[in-house]
Amino acid sequence: MPQILTVEGFRAMFGEIDTPTTDAQIKRPLGVAARRIRSWVGDLVFNAAVEAAEDDEAKLDLQAAVGYMAMHFLIANFNTVVRAGGIVLSEKVEGNTVLSYLPPSQTVVRAQEFFDLADEMCRPHKLPEAMGTIETIFDERGFNSLR
Repeated sequence: MPQILTVEGFRAMFGEIDTPTTDAQIKRPLGVAARRIRSWVGDLVFNAAVEAAEDDEAKLDLQAAVGYMAMHFLIANFNTVVRAGGIVLSEKVEGNTVLSYLPPSQTVVRAQEFFDLADEMCRPHKLPEAMGTIETIFDERGFNSLR
C-alpha cells in the first residue's frame, strides 16, 4: 500500500537522527501518525495526496504533518535513556564529553510542539469536524474553549 511518508522520507526530513533507532522503531509511529492525519483530513484528501506528484502542495503539507506527528510519538524514545539505576538525565561518555537529555517535563513540552506543527501543516486540508477538536477559540469572556 502506498505511503504518504516512508521511513527514508522521515529520516531525510529530520536529517541525521543521532540515536540508535532502527527503521522498525520508526515504522510503527509513522503508521500511527499517518492514520491520525488521515482522520483529520479525510480519506479523499489523504489518498489524493498519496497519489499526487512529488511537488504537489497538499502532498508536501501532509508529508510534513505526518513527519511531525511521528516525531510527537517518537520524541520520548529519542530523549529517554534508561539504565539499571533509572532514567538518565546526563551521562559522561568518551573522555570528558557529557550528554544531557531533556527532563521528562520538557520532553512532554517538545512532543506538544511537534503535535502543534503537525496540526498547523495540515490545517488547510482539514475536515470541518476535525477543526472543532483542535481549534481553540475565545468565548465572549475571553477564555479559551474548544469549538
